[in-house]
Amino acid sequence: MDDLPTAKRRRKEKEPTNLRSFDPPPRLRPPEYQAHDFAVVPRPPGMQPVMEAEIGQLYSTEEYAYNKRGYRFVPCVPRPSMNALKYTASEAAPFCARMSYEDRNKTHMLLSEDATVVSTQAGFRSARANVFVNEGTWYYEVKILRGNDSELGDAHIRAGFTRREATMEGPVGCDGYGYGIRDVGGDKVHLSRPKKFMDESFRTGDVIGFEITIPRRKNYTLNYFRDRYPIRYKGHLFFEVLDYVPTKPMDELLTPLSVLKKKREGVDHFHPQTIPDSYIRVYKNGRDMGNAFEDLYEFLPPASKFNPPFDKRTFDDGQLGYYPTVSVFKGGVAKVNFGPDFDYPPKNKLVRPMAERYDEQIGEDVALDVVDQVDFEIQDANDQQPPSEPTPALDAH
Repeated sequence: MDDLPTAKRRRKEKEPTNLRSFDPPPRLRPPEYQAHDFAVVPRPPGMQPVMEAEIGQLYSTEEYAYNKRGYRFVPCVPRPSMNALKYTASEAAPFCARMSYEDRNKTHMLLSEDATVVSTQAGFRSARANVFVNEGTWYYEVKILRGNDSELGDAHIRAGFTRREATMEGPVGCDGYGYGIRDVGGDKVHLSRPKKFMDESFRTGDVIGFEITIPRRKNYTLNYFRDRYPIRYKGHLFFEVLDYVPTKPMDELLTPLSVLKKKREGVDHFHPQTIPDSYIRVYKNGRDMGNAFEDLYEFLPPASKFNPPFDKRTFDDGQLGYYPTVSVFKGGVAKVNFGPDFDYPPKNKLVRPMAERYDEQIGEDVALDVVDQVDFEIQDANDQQPPSEPTPALDAH
């Protein structure tokens, strides 16, 4: 296993052409164990104290396997009981719904020790949660510890939901892969276009609640495939995982239609597929402010794509969906609360706290481990079978 691998190893794999949704890619066989693999325990990145926040110390983090364009990283451990897989995903403490160590801006994002408070001393930077929504109705809260307060300088906060393709180098809602609310004016933001929504700002001390609903798809067959390869990096073990990337048609949505029509005369404007009856509802200090967004953009393939030459793969790796996301600006500080104990519990009893997704996701991953183990055992058995002897021709008499 290499330290941080590149796409070169995967490009050596024979990539099938005209890959269809039922035609799985070639399997990446895991390497042999090394003795010290069994001593590795997933752990958070090293933390260096930087600033004091309203609830305690905030830290910058040391070198770690942060997600980058086209690739994401998941902590893993050896699993000898699953001899075909060899390695399975694991978790670093704290073992609960929190902001992700890997899935955030890597240079300027500050975290609390429990990874529920985020801040930055730079311009807008974002962090995603380690839990996501792909179906159902879910809720989380963001408490503004410092933001949109004239006495505190230029500190600002935005929050909402993003897909995996959304950048962490800017605020939520700056592209087509995220939906956010900003503190100034309570505007909603999507495709970098602020629009009136709450008609009132939020600031230090306010609690903003986000409820998201993704209806069950009636005519969609689940089609999971996980392309994961274990790597060693600075004393850690991670899976390197192909990640979904922004596409040109989605990026062009940021261009005003009048400008795009002049550039591409005669070409129809791209209209992303949406999820009917999906929505994001917003609450301010327990008050229902209504639906900020409806008919959210679809995230299931082919709406989500890998980088070439893997863009023909139409697979869900089991972690596609909308992730709670918080953006901070120049000293802004926000604390996420994934439940179950909320400052302003939702009155709708069908709404579930995002905290419950943590255990659900682990269960889903273990179930896919079992499926992959059985599938790979069958593949290995077939590979080990000697070629069959040709049937001798019958002599003619």
